[in-house]
Amino acid sequence: MRSPYQDRSVGGKETRSADSTGRRNTSIVEEDVVAQGRARVAILAGRPPLRSPGRPSVNRREERQRFWRFIAEGLSSEEAAVACGVSMPLGPRWFREGGGMPPISLNPPSGRYLSFAEREEIAVLNRPGFDGDLSG
Repeated sequence: MRSPYQDRSVGGKETRSADSTGRRNTSIVEEDVVAQGRARVAILAGRPPLRSPGRPSVNRREERQRFWRFIAEGLSSEEAAVACGVSMPLGPRWFREGGGMPPISLNPPSGRYLSFAEREEIAVLNRPGFDGDLSG
């Protein structure tokens, strides 16, 4: 097997330069694990790489309820997503995740728990240094 490197001597020291005359300009690896960073660590540990959890989810209960109500009215998943104010690709995802049925209750909240908007408002009002002026 031909090495992709050429050995040379420069000033008494052996150096290697890349040989890119072959079919591909890539190194030839035999039975070695080729991975970088976390994937390499995962392979060496003998487990699959961990998936990124992505962006933290926001409690979108109200949006999901509106989405499923629009679906019940006969809108497509894309149209229902846009109608309830979320991105178009999110509608089909919610539809697939629910298997075509709403995974949450469509009944209005009982009032026992705060909505996301109410919790957000409380957080804004309780931030340090807030003087109570909501005018901006």
